[in-house]
Amino acid sequence: MKLLFLIGGLAGGGAERVMATVMNGLVTQGHTIRVVYTQSLKKPVYDIDSRIEQVYLAKTRPPVTNGLFNKLHRRIWLYPAIRHEAKRFAPDFAISFIKTHNNDVLFSLLGTGIKVIVGDHTNIKRKYKLRTRILSTLLYPTTAGITMLTMCDYNVWKKKYKQTFYIPNPCDFIDVPKNIKREKTILAVGRVYQWNIKGFDNLIKAWGNIKDKYPEWKCQIAGTYDDKALTSLKYATDPIAFDSVSFLGFRSDIKDILSHSEVFCLSSRFEGMPMALLEAMNAGCACVAFDCVTGPSEIIKDGETGLLVKDQDVKDLTEKLEQIINDVKLRELFHNNAAKSVARFSTENIIVMWNEMFNKIASKH
Repeated sequence: MKLLFLIGGLAGGGAERVMATVMNGLVTQGHTIRVVYTQSLKKPVYDIDSRIEQVYLAKTRPPVTNGLFNKLHRRIWLYPAIRHEAKRFAPDFAISFIKTHNNDVLFSLLGTGIKVIVGDHTNIKRKYKLRTRILSTLLYPTTAGITMLTMCDYNVWKKKYKQTFYIPNPCDFIDVPKNIKREKTILAVGRVYQWNIKGFDNLIKAWGNIKDKYPEWKCQIAGTYDDKALTSLKYATDPIAFDSVSFLGFRSDIKDILSHSEVFCLSSRFEGMPMALLEAMNAGCACVAFDCVTGPSEIIKDGETGLLVKDQDVKDLTEKLEQIINDVKLRELFHNNAAKSVARFSTENIIVMWNEMFNKIASKH
């Protein structure tokens, strides 16, 4: 099949990492794949198979600023550019991730006859801007398929859209030696400029409650940030606790960092199927996660492969972090059980689900 993937860029992020993994998995099975970056000129931070053609639409458009005129100009240019590129490639399926980008792609390809598959890569209860919600309501019925990351979302969404498919995120697993030396680190991963979504304020508050009791431990957050994000995050937390956290920035060696960390903490207010948590468990981290609406409870079996925390309860998070810091045997249990428990999310298994979806949709058209 000819598959056209469209995304703003692959300069970092969970959905972006998933798209790279899915494309790499599908191209090995003989699919012809082209990926179009609709906004970014940056090279992908993830490895892309050499058989995948990469197209940068932004090479042919004026630069985008925050000015109203430039935003309008970009919209006027973007839709015809996506449409032209898609018609030129003539794919069996066009595939887009991230809701706001999905709307752009769906609008651009109206009337072309090209079958479009979209994935929100978050949970369906997330509150988007009114404009985004209205456009999704109007455009999603035109899709050939909608992928849901969790069974929770799938069971709700399939009642609204018959063309809904459950396909969780894939994970490229690594083998981590059982005797690997781990540092006494509580690690979190995610875009720091989206700290409110990722709940890093609550993590820092919980860390602030215990940091003085465990001076041999440290707290680190890996993910893209800027000075504005750090300033707002510091303002939302205790400055002393904030200053004790190390911000690592974007790291291409995140799997290596995970495999050398004792504890991973997912503090998100909402998630789809969190890639960082899957990778942390594969790396054998002892994981602690807020039991937010979707995601963690479908990955972690509480007390056996990790610890679930009452959603956004800083007191409970503090207690669970202390529990895992103090209990070496519990950490060892999670180190041993976590990787095996997420084997069902291997790239090989998920690519089978993608192919099954393609075949099912094709048989109906």
